[in-house]
Formats: sequence, C-alpha cells, structure tokens
Amino acid sequence: MKKICILTISALLALGGVAKADETISFKDKAGIAPDSIFYKVDRALEEISLKFTSDEDKADKLLSISEERLGEVQIMAEDEKSELLEETLEDYNKTIEEAQNIVDELNEGKDENDTDKKESEKAQDEINKVEEEIAKNTENSIKVLETIKEKLPDKAKKNIEAVIEMQKNKKEAVRLMVEKRHEFNDAKEAYNEAKTALENAKASGDAEAIKKAEEELKNAEEVFDVKKQELKEAVAKKAEVVKAKKTAKKDEEAKKDEENKKDKEAKKDKEDKKGKKHENKVQDNIENKEEIKKEDKQENKMNNKKEDKSESKMNNKQENNEENNMESKKENKNKGTENKEVNKNESIENKKRNKNESVENKKDKEKGTKDKNK
Repeated sequence: MKKICILTISALLALGGVAKADETISFKDKAGIAPDSIFYKVDRALEEISLKFTSDEDKADKLLSISEERLGEVQIMAEDEKSELLEETLEDYNKTIEEAQNIVDELNEGKDENDTDKKESEKAQDEINKVEEEIAKNTENSIKVLETIKEKLPDKAKKNIEAVIEMQKNKKEAVRLMVEKRHEFNDAKEAYNEAKTALENAKASGDAEAIKKAEEELKNAEEVFDVKKQELKEAVAKKAEVVKAKKTAKKDEEAKKDEENKKDKEAKKDKEDKKGKKHENKVQDNIENKEEIKKEDKQENKMNNKKEDKSESKMNNKQENNEENNMESKKENKNKGTENKEVNKNESIENKKRNKNESVENKKDKEKGTKDKNK
C-alpha cells in the first residue's frame, strides 16, 4: 500500500504545483473557499474530517493537494490586500507540506522493514526519491509565489514574508542536501550489499585470492557506507534544525506579536484610564459645582426667607394697624350712626309735632272759614 501511495504522490506532483521557468506561477485555480469567507471555517473543518478518515497510505497525496490549495488562497489574499489572513494561510501551507514530508520520511525509515524483495525495494526507493524532489519543487514554487506577492503588501507584512522566504530557502536547501545524501547512502548501501554477496560467492568457490579481494572490497564498501550513513544522519539533523529554527522563529514572532498586543492593550488602558480620570475629575467638578450652587441657593433661600419673614411681619403689623383703624372707624361710624339716628329721631319727632300743629291750625282755619261763609 505504501508503494501505491508513493506512486500516487509522484503522479500528483507531476500534474500540479510545478511551473515552467518562463511561466508565471499561479495556484489560484487550486483555491477553494477563500479565507475571508464566512464558510471558510466550515470548509477547513470538513477538510480535517476527511484527513482523519484517510488512510496513512493515502494521506500524503491528499496533503500535497491541500498545500496547493493553500498557496492559491495565499495569492488571493495578497491580491485582496488582506495581509493578516495571508500570513495565517501561509503558516497553514507550511504545516501541510511539512506533514507530507514527515510521511515520506516515515516511508524511508520503514522501507527496508516492509519491502523484503530487492527489486520492489529499489522501485519503492526510486519513487520516494522522486516524491522528495517534487516536494522540493513545491517548496521552490512557494518561494516564487511569495517573491511575487510581497511587493503588493504593506511594509510590516512585507518584512514578515521576507523572513518566511528566507526560512523557506533554508528549508529547501536542507531538504535538497538530505535528498542528495540519501541517494548517496542508498548507492553506498547497495554497493555494500553487493560486496557482501560477492564475498559469500567467493567463500563458496573456495578461491583464496577471490576471497581476499572480496573482503577488501567489502571493507571499502563498508567504510563508504558508514561515511554516507553519517552524512545522511547529519543532513537529517540539519533539516530538523532548520525546522526547529523555523518553529522557534515562529514562536519568537508570536511572542513579539503578543508583546506588541500587550503594549497596545496597556496603551489603550492608559488612554482609557486617563479618559476615565478626566471624566471622573469632570464629574467631581460638576459635583462640587452643584454643591456650591446648592450652597449658594440655600443661602439665597435663607436670605429670601428672612426678607419674606420681615416683609410678612411688616405686613402683619400693617394689617393689624389697618384692623385697628378699621375697628376705630367702625366704632366711630357706629357712634356717628347712633348720633345721626338720635338726631333723625329727634327731627322726626319735631316734624311730627310741627305737622300736627300745622294740621290743627289748618283745621281751625277751615272751621273759621266755614263759619264766615255761613254768616
């Protein structure tokens, strides 16, 4: 199954992700839902589920296909000038291609254990070598893509991309060296195995000279094998250092971003505190002004109350005086009325007497006139 997986990866890399030198490299047609879409997280979740249900033998080719999709998304985010999403997507690309490389490394380590047939083992190794070369080409293409898009980005994002490009170049060189040393190791291993077989054949023939020659050739082959084995080990370690340095740089970058975010938060908090203190002072001033106004109003009310009390007292005194005057006036009027009444009564009596006297006189005059008439 692993041999089938290797063939599949090789075919996939031969078909996509590689461009000719005179062509503009683009993976935009490989991109699916863009990272700025509200459905992107759903798409990534489905992608993760699909990977979980993919067998280990088929996972590498799926990862390489996903890596091309990530590169396409990086280009789209660059065109849309969304640098933050671009950097996040680029990090996802790096993780994906590293995971594919890890699978190839596992295939290399387990090849001899799983493939007992020499021809099958050689064929599997050839395919592994091709896959490693294609992964290196994929990494080279990612560098070209980044070189193309970095000029479209703002200065801060541009610096980050330049750092990523440098790490990608270091990784590419480390992988290239590892692949080269693995080829040399495999050749040395094959020569060593052939030398062992030759010695066994010489021993079987019983030819002392042939045995001696075979032993010398085996010794030389073993020395070369040991050297190439050590060189491969060092190349693998160097590649691991590059990956580790990349991860360390990523952590440092994240720590730097966290520090910047912390400073921004502290600056924002200081600004808010100053604003809050200013507001608090303003509120305190308003409270003090209100208290002062309240105090002044209280004093003014007190003065007004005193004035009102004084005015009311004055009015009361005036009212009392008026009432006394009214009472005096009423009393005088009453006395005057009594006097007038008495006068009127006396005048009425006098008038009655006068009228009575006049009536008696008139009667007398009338009687006298009657008498004179009779005479």
